[in-house]
Amino acid sequence: MEKEVADSIDSPLEGIFSSSASLYSNLLPREQSSQQPGAHKIGMVLSGGGARGALEVGAMKVILKKIMPDLIIGTSIGSINGAFVASGGTVDELEEIWLHVSRRLLFPRNFSLFFKLFKAESMSKNINLKEILQRVMKKGHFEDCAIPLYINATRLSDGDSIFFNKGNIIDAVMASCAIPPLYPPYSIDGIHYLDGGVSTSNGVKKAVDLGCDTIIVLDSSNTKRMFNFEGIFDVTRHAFHIMFRKSLLNEIARCHDRRIILISCQNVDVAVNDFSRTAELIRLGEKAASEILDDFEF
Repeated sequence: MEKEVADSIDSPLEGIFSSSASLYSNLLPREQSSQQPGAHKIGMVLSGGGARGALEVGAMKVILKKIMPDLIIGTSIGSINGAFVASGGTVDELEEIWLHVSRRLLFPRNFSLFFKLFKAESMSKNINLKEILQRVMKKGHFEDCAIPLYINATRLSDGDSIFFNKGNIIDAVMASCAIPPLYPPYSIDGIHYLDGGVSTSNGVKKAVDLGCDTIIVLDSSNTKRMFNFEGIFDVTRHAFHIMFRKSLLNEIARCHDRRIILISCQNVDVAVNDFSRTAELIRLGEKAASEILDDFEF
């Protein structure tokens, strides 16, 4: 159940890219949509994926040159990308930030320590992430955003998807990025939240509920693993990708009377904590969006 919180790249990878960008068209002509005649509202939905969120940055470089969305919905790393742009930041600025982010800033150095301390609530505290957000975010509150912004988090007590759209942006982003077991649950007004990708909602249905007739979905997950798994964290993060991807496709399939544009790089095998390939991921995301949108009319 969804609820809204009122207050509160020239590289070896390019050769395997071509089959992973997808376009889902609406099943009904625009004039038959449930939207009122003449209505045209575009939503942009950004997913989770850790370091793979750089793909979204590349895609947005193409998208925002063609069209400015009427609203942005972000989950996990997508909430960071979406919040930065919605609050007035440029994609070029966002790209520069991404190129200077390293694994050691966001991820614990010794994963094995967590598994020795079974009572620990997470592998890492998320202090570094919050400090980064406080330094780079253009606006502090949803009400000040240039583009309406919705951030998806999962309420720990019941698993409900909560879409923040008022109040403190950084708190909402921190809640949306609290992916277990990497980061601890994040508390807002005494309520604990987990990463938005944990719930079954990916933001597509929310965009429909908000009246969007065209929805651009940026999917940075990876379900087509091409190499051997290395340890329990590797298996866990891949399981999250599978869960998120299936949920996303199911949500898209139910939106019969909307035009859905899905931009995805499924065959690019980069781990969620691998920030060493950010530049090439940005270029691949840009290529993915260009292949779909160059001849697309909004």
